Amino acid sequence: MSVEPVPRREVVTRSPRRSRRTVAGVPLAADDGAAPGAVQLRSLMRSQLRSSLVSFAVLAVPTGVLPLVLALATPSTGWLSGPSLAWIILGFAGYPPLVLLAWWYVRRAERHEKDFARLVKGG
Repeated sequence: MSVEPVPRREVVTRSPRRSRRTVAGVPLAADDGAAPGAVQLRSLMRSQLRSSLVSFAVLAVPTGVLPLVLALATPSTGWLSGPSLAWIILGFAGYPPLVLLAWWYVRRAERHEKDFARLVKGG
């Protein structure tokens, strides 16, 4: 009579690690080292960093000039001066450029990811 060996017990403490990552729906091998995929990924990160720095600069310049604009809105006669003008500038004038800047940034980020995915797939 042969005795079947008892399977070794295994303790599971976490989900198994996957050997592949995905960026923008494109699989990247984790063990490629300095493969072309890593170079392309660095290029994607640089282009997204460049877009974020441009959008930050475009946002920082008007925000930095805003105290000067509000200081020049000195009180005088009329409803469109002093505090009324300051409230219009603070409450309404800043939002349309902010929304346009956010729209531009999202479009650029999506374009960078599409270019990256096309480059990695080889198409």
